[in-house]
Amino acid sequence: AVPAARTLWRASELEEEEVDDDDAERAETAWSNTSLVGCRVSVLLENREWSEGLVTQYHRSSGKHCVEFRHSGARRWLVMLRTAFYIVDRCNSALSEETKEPDGSLNSKGLPEPWTFSEDLSLAYAKAQSTMHECYGRRVQETGHKTLGHTCVTEEDKRAACEIHGSLLYGELLPRGVNKALDERHLDARRATSLFDLGMGTGKVAMQAFLQFPNLRRVYGVELSSARFKVAEEALLILASSATSSHEPNVRVQSHVKGESLTVVKTTTKQTLEIAHGNLFATRDLDHADVVMLETEIPSNAFPQFSTLLDSAREGCRVLTYLDLRKVWQLPGRPFPFRQLESNRSFADRYPTSWSVHRGHHLFLWVKVLKPSSHASYYYGHPSLAVQAAAGKCLGTLISSPASHQQVSPADSPATQRGGGGGATASVATCTKPGPPNRAPTPTAGTKTPTKTKRGLPQSAAAAAAAAAKDWGAEDVACNPKWPALVSRSASKKAAQKSSCIIS
Repeated sequence: AVPAARTLWRASELEEEEVDDDDAERAETAWSNTSLVGCRVSVLLENREWSEGLVTQYHRSSGKHCVEFRHSGARRWLVMLRTAFYIVDRCNSALSEETKEPDGSLNSKGLPEPWTFSEDLSLAYAKAQSTMHECYGRRVQETGHKTLGHTCVTEEDKRAACEIHGSLLYGELLPRGVNKALDERHLDARRATSLFDLGMGTGKVAMQAFLQFPNLRRVYGVELSSARFKVAEEALLILASSATSSHEPNVRVQSHVKGESLTVVKTTTKQTLEIAHGNLFATRDLDHADVVMLETEIPSNAFPQFSTLLDSAREGCRVLTYLDLRKVWQLPGRPFPFRQLESNRSFADRYPTSWSVHRGHHLFLWVKVLKPSSHASYYYGHPSLAVQAAAGKCLGTLISSPASHQQVSPADSPATQRGGGGGATASVATCTKPGPPNRAPTPTAGTKTPTKTKRGLPQSAAAAAAAAAKDWGAEDVACNPKWPALVSRSASKKAAQKSSCIIS
């Protein structure tokens, strides 16, 4: 197979130079462009991975072959004369007598197959794009580094990101990329009922999912940058106004707190689209999500919190991430709970993005195969608290002020009452102050001494907090003013068992 491929490369050089008799004789031993159709080839993609596929079409005017890759199911148009490949199996013997002539003409009896697109563009997708153009204008297809998500960022956003050691790096999936990511071979949004977009940027992905998939009962997006949230807020208000009544006449505003949150509902299907301004690590109800979108850059010092956030997702949840979770997973003693989708294991599985329009970017798609751990379950709604307790650091994702060094837990921040997020590449809050190792929060005043079980463990969450209260100082109590209320709400039998596991 390899010598045959080398002969093909040699024959390709004849197109650009004058051919003598000896070279013409050699050209007769080579395969023509059309004779590659039907062959099984192994192609070196991106100079990093060999992928096996079937050549299905040849487009004469562009000189490209369409290769369908077996593992990913993706189709790519490649200039084979400039691509490293070898032929695994020549399936079509009917073309064995074909030659590559110097002028590049075709000797096959049949004509090349017509040019076709490999995308599945449904009517729902087309209608969603029409509506989004009404809400965002021509910015729906923005690309490069001059998109609105880049240029709208304010100095206030930059200062906030600097204080919490976050990032305002930005990029977004284009509509075609969203359509591919949510199809039945990938995230399978048609069978989902809820979708969370953590780090939604200007909100285009969340709106497209809301419009394109009527089976999604709840779509939720969160963004840290106030400027980007404002863009999403304005677009959503246009969607619910009379200006777009011809496209979506049944969308109404359900609740609105300017600059903080906005929820619209479709009266016919009872779908809700909710966007919030805040930190993605304070996201609640993640264990109810069927699909989670995280096309978001996460700083390395937030990997433990990031891992705990995803660990709180339910079993069977499908997740899209910008990062390879296998390289950033940081939960000691907890096995990696995700499995990469079969259709996504090849680097040929790419998605059009604002920074890579034609070639596309390889994002990672996962399915959760394990149930949430006890840490994620106990700190329900505050997954960052679980990893801090497990790692022996301060309890909570704290926002630190360099001037006063005062810290506020996510429950105290108005911006995170309904969840949190970062930009389409998110800014995130990180823990800045260590606390007593493996300790429960400060209990309410007057909590009684915990009763010990046969193993010496407290019997309730409040008792567990009291057992560790003496190790917490006044300064620690001041840092966590909401903990008494959190502890009192957690004093159930189930929470007690989980808290016992945490303390042990």
